[in-house]
Amino acid sequence: MEAKSTRQGVSKRGAAVGKHPAKAPLIAAAPIAAYDYNPSFSAFVSLFQATPEDRVKLIRKGVKADALVNTSKIMGISRERLFATLNFPAGTVKRKIAQDELLSPDQSERIIGLQKLIGQVESMVTESGNPEGFDPARWIANWLETPCPALGGDKPADYMDTIEGQRIVANLLAMMQSGAYA
Repeated sequence: MEAKSTRQGVSKRGAAVGKHPAKAPLIAAAPIAAYDYNPSFSAFVSLFQATPEDRVKLIRKGVKADALVNTSKIMGISRERLFATLNFPAGTVKRKIAQDELLSPDQSERIIGLQKLIGQVESMVTESGNPEGFDPARWIANWLETPCPALGGDKPADYMDTIEGQRIVANLLAMMQSGAYA
């Protein structure tokens, strides 16, 4: 869903039109999930800022399986580690990658959820200060593997295999930004 422009150059959603590519409509996020990644803008942030309805459409359409390969590269982790974190059967996913197939809606939802978390972190850092030199995908990769007191010592990665678990992780990130216990 595309944001509509007003005369003042500000979208109905509050983003400056044409000035901040990271605030692009969901269409900019589609390449991250379909995986035609363009580093000149952050499709991760676009995915984070997209409406739930737009993300549902993307999930229902399906995400190309090679999004997993590209996301793991951007995060600096192995495909196998990403498959395990999201609880994807390696054999099935490797076949879908080789045959250029789409992930199931359930699997699409989990990879989109991870990509949305990367966008959340990137957005938080941009709002909080100078993001220059910060790599949100690699930060997420490291943070997911770090035991968290707010999770009783569990790693956030242990929660990434379900949508409810991903919500818990997203809430922890928001708590970290606000300074609440996380």
